[in-house]
Amino acid sequence: MKTKQATRSLDVFSLVVGILFSGFAAGALYAAFGGTYDPTVLKVALPVFLVALGVTGLLLSRRAQP
Repeated sequence: MKTKQATRSLDVFSLVVGILFSGFAAGALYAAFGGTYDPTVLKVALPVFLVALGVTGLLLSRRAQP
């Protein structure tokens, strides 16, 4: 006997925004517990993170369409 599983649609916008805010929250926690930011690392890491997040959103949105 086969049961039909319910499929959910993927909300890509919420996923991308959630990942973005999680990254900001992780950075705030790092700074709150005494971590220091090196500006040269941030000049590279932040754009790379944002581009990777955008590519992930694009790939997931293409897959979510019927």
